[in-house]
Amino acid sequence: MASKPLLNIDKVKEPFNLGKALHYMEENGEFIRFQHNGQDFYMYQSTETRPVFVNGKRQLVELNHVRAFDRYHTPITTLDLTSLFEEVFTIMRFDEYGEPIWEEEDDSPSPEEIDSVSL
Repeated sequence: MASKPLLNIDKVKEPFNLGKALHYMEENGEFIRFQHNGQDFYMYQSTETRPVFVNGKRQLVELNHVRAFDRYHTPITTLDLTSLFEEVFTIMRFDEYGEPIWEEEDDSPSPEEIDSVSL
């Protein structure tokens, strides 16, 4: 399998639209996260090789699929298609074990960092 160039995610403007999401999946092999109106899942492109009959001869053919799973590894079966026109896609992040990171990065200061104010 040929290796695809990884994106420098620090330079990707997020969120982005469906067109960019499909481009990143196709060109870079990225897993894309979709978050909108309570739906939260990631999707990716996979290629499967199957033996099929073409013009009466059996051949191996590559089939492309886009697969989508939620945080419980359940396949996504319903989708509000109107939300696909909005910029609601981001690059899916994974930990060092290859598990999806579902929690949002929290940039707010921790309680120790907040100065207490005397009343």
